[in-house]
Amino acid sequence: MSDTTTVLHCPKCNEVGHVDRFKDLNIFVRMECPKCNFRWKTLSKRCKKCFKPNGFAVEGYCSSCYSEMYR
Repeated sequence: MSDTTTVLHCPKCNEVGHVDRFKDLNIFVRMECPKCNFRWKTLSKRCKKCFKPNGFAVEGYCSSCYSEMYR
């Protein structure tokens, strides 16, 4: 997976979605539209430190790097 493109807006109605659940070892996040209830799977963002998928739909650190930084 080279560049991570996270789709935060509903592909059906363009409303900003929210995370429904995490999937596939933090590579994918399932999103849901609060307006039309459409669900889609999108890639998670990359960790700022190790550049692996962080498991979230927002910028930040993965749980491993976060734990190392704040022991």
